[in-house]
Amino acid sequence: MKRIILLFTLIISAITFAEIKSDKIEIKNGYYTIPAIYTYNTDSKNSPLVIMLHGTASNKDEVNGTYIKMADSLAKNNISSIRFDFNGTGDSKVNYLHYTLTSATSDVKKVIEFSKKLTTGKLGLLGWSQGGTIALLSGDDQNINSISTWAGALNMFNENRIKEYEESKENGYFINEFSWRSPLKFSHQWYSEVKNLDIVSEIKEIKAPIYAVSGLDDDVVNPSDADFIVKTSKNTLSRVEKIENADHIFYTFDPIKSKIDILIQKTTNWFIETLK
Repeated sequence: MKRIILLFTLIISAITFAEIKSDKIEIKNGYYTIPAIYTYNTDSKNSPLVIMLHGTASNKDEVNGTYIKMADSLAKNNISSIRFDFNGTGDSKVNYLHYTLTSATSDVKKVIEFSKKLTTGKLGLLGWSQGGTIALLSGDDQNINSISTWAGALNMFNENRIKEYEESKENGYFINEFSWRSPLKFSHQWYSEVKNLDIVSEIKEIKAPIYAVSGLDDDVVNPSDADFIVKTSKNTLSRVEKIENADHIFYTFDPIKSKIDILIQKTTNWFIETLK
């Protein structure tokens, strides 16, 4: 009997229980560091990894902590993730004036390089709104095996931007105000890059499949942008997902109308399908 108890004790002590962990990390990019969170399942080694790109005037956790929830969902399915702050947002020490499409794609490149040191698994990109734009601009990297955009923006230079562009040309920046945070100075370089962006050519260079998700109630980014993204993609596995009764942030703050759980589950399934 004692031998049985001893054997049982040894077996139990040898078992390691998997848990989801999130570590704060810093990734070097030239003169500054990129503040980031690495979320992973302790039971998984060399698992796939998804890099999450936040939208305009947001941060690495995204609206109402949606990226935290997404990271947990991925980790439960043995997919790691890194979410980080672009220049001038969240824990970034860099002035927002230094945020441009160029700086953003440079950050993504550094995070990809860092990710390759963490895992030999496949890598994916997830971007929300302007983060979706950055994902498309970075998607031609040979290390990227899958992409998902949530309300990915194709044309950020609309009629309203013309006046802003002219003022930024004169002053070097334009101050944008937001209902959810303090104002931000958008540099003239950002406006110039957005104005001259040829997103069609960029998408055509992407080899990875793209999962373009949009809410049919979105009044910020036209839901038809998702159709255009997939139509332009050269990968036959790319597909569109239209979510009914969902706005630009998928009604994340409305406990009744929120479509966040649906969004997270569908996107998690996409990365399971394309990265594992």
